[in-house]
Amino acid sequence: MPIDLRSDTLTKPDKAMRAAMAAAEVGDDGRRGFNGRGEDPTVRELEDLAAALTGKECALFVPSGTMGNILGVLAQTAPGDTVAVSAHTHIRSNEGALFDESYFRRQPVAMSWESPALVCLENTFAATGGRCLRQDELDRASSLRMAGTRIHLDGARLFNAAAASGTPVATLSTVADTVTFCLSKGLGAPVGSLLCGDRSTIDCARSLRRYIGGAMRQAGVIAAAGLVALHPDNVARIAEDHVRAQTLAASLRDLDAVRIIGDVETNIVRVELPPKLDAQRVVARAAENGVLLRAVGDNAIRAVTYRDVGDADIATAARVWVRAIRAEEQSAGLRKSQNTQAIG
Repeated sequence: MPIDLRSDTLTKPDKAMRAAMAAAEVGDDGRRGFNGRGEDPTVRELEDLAAALTGKECALFVPSGTMGNILGVLAQTAPGDTVAVSAHTHIRSNEGALFDESYFRRQPVAMSWESPALVCLENTFAATGGRCLRQDELDRASSLRMAGTRIHLDGARLFNAAAASGTPVATLSTVADTVTFCLSKGLGAPVGSLLCGDRSTIDCARSLRRYIGGAMRQAGVIAAAGLVALHPDNVARIAEDHVRAQTLAASLRDLDAVRIIGDVETNIVRVELPPKLDAQRVVARAAENGVLLRAVGDNAIRAVTYRDVGDADIATAARVWVRAIRAEEQSAGLRKSQNTQAIG
């Protein structure tokens, strides 16, 4: 089997999750009955836990983080509202159907001639190598919120941010009116995300969820895995992924052709290559030797660690990645020919 570092979405449910799924008590989560909530008791338990962990009043279980973000935006805005997003956030680059491209304007929020109805943040910030939001950024978001602007936080990897910063998830969530987090990345569940916020916003999102095809029936089967994913022992384990990412990054630091983006705070290693090196070719060389990486454009490569990737895998991946870059340097005429055989 290859060592697959393309994303932490590749995690597989463990034995405890599979057992919980098999034993889950279920109902019809798409049928609103209990105080306006769904009738699946396991889903309600998961939603209550998510709300408590983020310090919010309510939560809504959704199939994906993308849907959670879409609902978070739709429930807090009206057509024609201004929504402020960074150009490189997941919401902007991967969920752009929310927005009319013809109305995008590049300008700092502080310079806008109209106050945005909603500001969207991302923590951790995948495009900068899994960087956690800095305190000054959190402070600015808090100031905007106090001034009346609503904040949505895409916290797909919020538990990674909490582990890296030593800050509770609930504290990181205080800057936002609504927060999403993903169960199926570093937490290891097979599917699902949570949208958390105040009761009126979540009630609105629950209604909207049905309109965009997100209402599920006996969803307790997958919610049960989410409960296992949020067990304190599993949450604490995330820090191991960060150590492995730092180990992987350290193996690349001596390469002149590589610039590591950021300080590798969490579980993402992202590197930039010089223009003469083709990221796709480096990724292809690594894949031929059993290591799967992800090219980001022409000159960047990303690797993501997660619980199914152990120390021995990281050591092998580092060796293969380094030799793939050196082979590409040689091919591009940036490195003198050496008598090397296999990359792995």
